[in-house]
Amino acid sequence: MNRFALAMGGRLALQRLRGRSTLLIAATSGAFCTLAAWAERHADPASAASHALRGASFGLIIPLATLAVVTLVFQRHRPDDAVGCAAVLGANRRLIVVGALLATSIISAFLGLVIAALTVLVAFARIDALVVTDLLTSAWIGALSGLGYTWYFGAASTLGRRGGGRWLAWVFDWLFGSTLGVGATLFPKSHLLNLLGAEPVMGLTQKQSFAALLGIAFVSAAVLVARIRK
Repeated sequence: MNRFALAMGGRLALQRLRGRSTLLIAATSGAFCTLAAWAERHADPASAASHALRGASFGLIIPLATLAVVTLVFQRHRPDDAVGCAAVLGANRRLIVVGALLATSIISAFLGLVIAALTVLVAFARIDALVVTDLLTSAWIGALSGLGYTWYFGAASTLGRRGGGRWLAWVFDWLFGSTLGVGATLFPKSHLLNLLGAEPVMGLTQKQSFAALLGIAFVSAAVLVARIRK
């Protein structure tokens, strides 16, 4: 029954992500990160990739794209209400939501990977060993960001009658994730910027920021499960 509920949630998420809206999110994200990288390359070719990644791609495009994907899955509802059509069959509502977010996190991780890789390719406008190294590094960080933000926004979706907490979570991450105070450690953005080589928040190493990102994802998952009705 547990596997059935997880699979049901995964299928529900993939069904809702199968339409044109997902393609629009991907196309818009790709267009914006391409434009940002192109602009940075013409302004300062030497640091175009780092500026485009830390600014437009990870600072705005990936979080917003992930938020849009999560919103497509849960629509204008809390997670437990959004999967009500599947829960009527008797499956565990919490497991359905977890299954839906597992599938969503895979899609978001792939989207983050592509956005990061595309940003690097456009910013450098060439292929060599250095570019490939930067591309691979940025790509896995992009995948990690998509995964982490999925659970972060999923947990925040339990706030508000229509899941509006996810939008508030994005605002907080955008406003405070770029700061260097202790509060920034609570948000994914600060740790992702550290992994990209920006000034570390609270002097954390990149390994510590990586662990913190995983911690945010696990805590978000725990909060999500705790707040979902059975």
